[in-house]
Amino acid sequence: METFFDRIETPLVDGWQREHVLAEAMLLQGFPLDSTVTDEQGFTRNRIQRVESDAVGHRLFVCLDDQIADETIAQIQLAAEDVFICLDSALTDEAKLRLGDRCNLRVI
Repeated sequence: METFFDRIETPLVDGWQREHVLAEAMLLQGFPLDSTVTDEQGFTRNRIQRVESDAVGHRLFVCLDDQIADETIAQIQLAAEDVFICLDSALTDEAKLRLGDRCNLRVI
């Protein structure tokens, strides 16, 4: 028997925009809107955005792609205090464990 929750693939509304979700994630994690946002270089399969601010003692990494490649997870340089935000459906359970061991993982 299928439930309502089985049909939900993403909690984001139709027509969502990357910039709006990024801004909301920044605010929820305590980053001011004038923080520096940089696209991480060297990732061929995913777009990773790094957020930094002098007002916050850690970095925020955001990836809103539908799926995050294993090579991206292996390549990304995260510190224990960094926060990584992505779509819950973009990661396998194993990938969630691997990232959760390296940083503060938050999923949407």
